[in-house]
Amino acid sequence: GDGPQLLKLEGCDLKPTGKEVVWPLEWWTLTINAQKVPPSLVRLKFIKVLDTARCSTGGDSLVPGCLFAIGKPLPPGPVALEHPFPAFPPLDAVDLNDPNWWQMR
Repeated sequence: GDGPQLLKLEGCDLKPTGKEVVWPLEWWTLTINAQKVPPSLVRLKFIKVLDTARCSTGGDSLVPGCLFAIGKPLPPGPVALEHPFPAFPPLDAVDLNDPNWWQMR
């Protein structure tokens, strides 16, 4: 695009709307290598959206949330692509790093 005046995304030209985007409370992890000078970012990982009560993104994060907030939401995905289990483990999951968390109930 041309800076703050136009965003070109997947063949669509999105102009500024003047709407304020309020992001949901999210859970991220950040890993930094403090042994290097200067310290370097090793990993930035999105875990899940925790609270959507006061957000304007429809509960979505990153680009889908931004598009929802400005009134250009992504269309829903085909039902055939939906996974039979939720994408993120519940807060009371035994081990959030275990890919089989849904079996540990």
